[in-house]
Amino acid sequence: MQGLILPENKNPCSTNTAYISVVIKGKASLLDDLCEKTEALKSIVSKYTPQLAENEMPEKAVKATAVIRIEIEEITGKYYN
Repeated sequence: MQGLILPENKNPCSTNTAYISVVIKGKASLLDDLCEKTEALKSIVSKYTPQLAENEMPEKAVKATAVIRIEIEEITGKYYN
């Protein structure tokens, strides 16, 4: 959800949400390779907490984290604003 769309008429039943959504279909598999897992997790850290992106990722934590690769076969998306 990107935010609320509040109606001009102030009717609560007319309130909506702005959104962008994507549905991805494909084949999922668990990553086992430690380097691949680390790179995937670093990408997530860089996106959501860039101030921590340069910090070392503990090997023990990477090993304990499941990372799923999706081989994309189909993508659809929609938005409302």
